[in-house]
Amino acid sequence: MIETGSAPLHEARASIRLPTSFTRSHQQVIERYMCGTESLAGDDWSLLIAAMDALRRAEVVRDAEAETFAAIYDRLVDAVYSDGLIQQLISLADPESECETPPRSRCVGTGSSLCFTRNGSGG
Repeated sequence: MIETGSAPLHEARASIRLPTSFTRSHQQVIERYMCGTESLAGDDWSLLIAAMDALRRAEVVRDAEAETFAAIYDRLVDAVYSDGLIQQLISLADPESECETPPRSRCVGTGSSLCFTRNGSGG
C-alpha cells in the first residue's frame, strides 16, 4: 500500500492507503469519469473497471484501525441506497413484460420518484 497523506474524516485524522496496483492511468481515468461519462472512449471503460477494482482494496486508516474502501462504500452507500432499490426491482411480478409495456410507467416503492418507462430508463 502507498500512503497518500492525511485528511479529516468525520472530524478525525485519517490516512488513505492506495494499493500499489493503483496507477496514474487509473487516477486519470477516474478523474475523467467523475467529469462525465461522455469524456470516456471505448478503451477507457476496461481501464475504469480495473481502477475501481483496485480502489476497492484502498484503506482508510483512522485511530490505528484500517477499513477498506469497499467496506465503507458497502456500509454508507450500498446498504443505504442500493440494496432496497435492488430488492424492489427484483420483486416485480414480471420485470421483462413490465419493461416492454408501451408508454405506461412503473413507479418503484412507496412514494418513489423513480419510474421506469418502456426503454428502461429511470425518471
